[in-house]
Amino acid sequence: MTDQSFQAASADVRRQVVRLCGIHSQISLRIASDAIDQDLVSTVMFLAISRHNLREVTREAQSSGAYSGLDEIPPNDLRRAVSVYALAKELGLPYETARRHATKLVAAGLCDRSDEGMVIPGQVYERGAMKAAVETNWQETRRFLQALAAHGVRAAAPPPPDPAPGDVRRQVLRVSVEFLLDSLALLTSAIELDFLGALLAIAITRANTQHLTEDPSAPYASLNEMPPDALRRPVSVYALAKTLRLPYETTRRHVGQLTAAGLCDRTPGGGLIVPLRVVAIPSLMRGVEINWRSTQVYLTALAALGVVAD
Repeated sequence: MTDQSFQAASADVRRQVVRLCGIHSQISLRIASDAIDQDLVSTVMFLAISRHNLREVTREAQSSGAYSGLDEIPPNDLRRAVSVYALAKELGLPYETARRHATKLVAAGLCDRSDEGMVIPGQVYERGAMKAAVETNWQETRRFLQALAAHGVRAAAPPPPDPAPGDVRRQVLRVSVEFLLDSLALLTSAIELDFLGALLAIAITRANTQHLTEDPSAPYASLNEMPPDALRRPVSVYALAKTLRLPYETTRRHVGQLTAAGLCDRTPGGGLIVPLRVVAIPSLMRGVEINWRSTQVYLTALAALGVVAD
């Protein structure tokens, strides 16, 4: 293990961990999308802005506990603006697409824009839906930790802090956003897609293999154990659009790009699978290992806040 505070089962479960992370990422995105009532692209833009605005607060809170609780919202003078250009580059979006979604966020009262860049003001985080999302994310994070622990993957509980940590739900959300955005960046790099294409690839793979993820025996759990195409359950474009809260035509267009690139196949019944030949490409095999290490970092960060599997 790369971190002595991290524990894992003796069996290799790295591929199972990737599947669980995919489920966790999709749920986390849906929580955020519902909270701000925006489509998926605008939601990822919002999360990326939030991460940039509060990056220093997140780092400080990890050790000091400052601004960690549900009602502890950092003041506006601690927020650091980020340019639309920087967001477009980070997310692999065309600048005009990023600018259009930034304008949507401003029009919805979710962001302020100035010469310095984009900032989410503190009063946005005061909204009831946003506070509810902090609590929902807290519950989802605990579910994710339990799912990993069921396969023997957990962060070792650190010695009890003195004093004991109080409410850390808001800091847990920030750490979760870091993990989500870093996971998206990993996949976009591995298969050279923009983040929307990457999200669709994750969603297709999740639908194809969810029945295996939910199997207590964890078949095909290790790095080199990949289910054959016959075991992958196809998913329709309509189901993808509904799950990801995307317009049908947007989903169909990006699925067409994935198909044209050979990254997903249509089955005779019209459904979609990410086939074994794609899952086994070297860059994605390396991506499984990188995901394994980033999951260790994530669980260790949560453990430092006193958040571990029961």
